[in-house]
Amino acid sequence: MERSNDSPTKHPTLDQQRDALQKGLGRAWQWADSGQLSVDLLFDACLNDWRYDRQCEQNRGPWLWELMHAQGCIDRFRQPILEKLSQVEDEGIAAQLCDLIYRYAIEGDAECRDRLGMFVRNGSVAEAPWVGVEYLLWLDGSEAFEMIARTRGEALQQRDWQWHDTAVVDKAVDVIGDIPIRSFFAGSSDPHVIRFAEAWQIEQKKEPFPHQADQEARYAWSPQEVVLWAEALESCGWLRDWGFKANSGDLEQVAEAIRRCDNPEVIERLLLIFCRRDLPSFADHLMQLCTHPTLNVRRRAFQALANLRSAEVRRFALEQLEQGDKALAIDLFKSNFEPGDEKRILQAIELPENDFHRHGILIDILYVLKENVAAADVADLGLIIYFHTPCSFCRESAVRLLLGQNAAPAWLLEEARFDAIEEILDQDEEDE
Repeated sequence: MERSNDSPTKHPTLDQQRDALQKGLGRAWQWADSGQLSVDLLFDACLNDWRYDRQCEQNRGPWLWELMHAQGCIDRFRQPILEKLSQVEDEGIAAQLCDLIYRYAIEGDAECRDRLGMFVRNGSVAEAPWVGVEYLLWLDGSEAFEMIARTRGEALQQRDWQWHDTAVVDKAVDVIGDIPIRSFFAGSSDPHVIRFAEAWQIEQKKEPFPHQADQEARYAWSPQEVVLWAEALESCGWLRDWGFKANSGDLEQVAEAIRRCDNPEVIERLLLIFCRRDLPSFADHLMQLCTHPTLNVRRRAFQALANLRSAEVRRFALEQLEQGDKALAIDLFKSNFEPGDEKRILQAIELPENDFHRHGILIDILYVLKENVAAADVADLGLIIYFHTPCSFCRESAVRLLLGQNAAPAWLLEEARFDAIEEILDQDEEDE
C-alpha cells in the first residue's frame, strides 16, 4: 500500500464530507466553521446514526451540536429533529435525537423539554424504553424521576421487572443521589411508585449473577469434558477462560484432540482455548491449520499461533505476509516483530472498501504497534489507521501512538481538537 496525503483539504468533495461525518473526524467541524460543509449532509447526520460501532462508540449528539453551531443551523434543524423524534424506532438514532433535544431544552426551549418528557413517559422506542431517561433526569431531577417511577410502576401491573428498570434507578442515583432516591421511595403514597419501589427492593436482594456458579464449575472440567462439550456444538465462549486457567498438560490433551479431529466446527471451537495461551509443541499443527479450507478455522489458528514467539513462527509470518493470507498474517507479528516489519506490513496490505474487513486489518496492525511500540516506527501505519479506520476507538489509539513518538503532524493535532472523541488528545487517558 502506498502512503497518501490524508490531511484535510480546504475544499472537500461531498464524499469527503460524508466520510468525515461518518468517522467523526475534526475536519468536519473545520469545514462547517469555514462554510465548506454541506448543510444537507449535516442534517442527514443529525437524523441518522452514522457511528461504526453503535454499541461502544460515544453518542454523537454533543459533537453534532457543535457542528450545528459552527454551521449556523441550530434554528433551522429544530423542528425536523422534533418531528423525527415522534417517528423514530431505532435506539441509536433516538438516543442521538434525545441528546440534541436536551441541548435545545437547556437553552430554555420549553417545547423541547416537554417533548422529551413525553418521549420518556411513553417509552417511545419499544425495544429500548430506557432511551432519553438520563437526559430528562439531568433536566428535571427528582420531578423527572417521580414521573418515571410512577410510569414504570404502572407498567409492572402487566409485565415483570426488567434489567432496564434497575438501570433507570441506578442512573437516578448517579444524577440525584442514593439518599434522595431512597427517601422518595419511602415517602411516596402513590400506588404505582410503591409497586416500583417494592419490586426494586426485591431485585436488590437477588443474586446478581445467578449462572456464575455453573460457569465457574466448568473451569474445573477435565480436557475430555471440554472436548465433549465442543463436539456437542454448545455455546463455548467460556473456553477462552478455561484455556487461560488450564495447565500445560491439559492443553496438550486438547491439542491432541484437535490433531485427531476432522470436524471444522469442533476444531474452531477448541482453538478458542489457545487464543490466550501459547503451546510451543502445537506450533507445527497450528501452521497447518492456518491453510485450512475453512476460514473460521484459519482465523482461529492464526490467533492461537500469534501467542508464540519463535524463529519458525516468524519465518512463517513473513512467508504468509508475502504470498499467503496477508490479512491474517499481521497478527503473527505481535509476538514476532522486528524493527523494519512495519515497512513490510505497509507494503503488503491492501485496504478493502468494506468497513468491517478494513477495520479488522487495521485493528490487527494497531495491536502489533501497541505490543511493539518500543521497536516500531509508528508514523506511517499510525496515520493510515487514524484516517482509514471507521472505528473511533482505533482512531483514538492511533493518535496516542503518534503522540507517544512525537509523530503526529501539525494538521492532525489541529483537527483532532474538534474530533467527535473529546479526549482524543489526552495522553493521560487509559486506552481501551
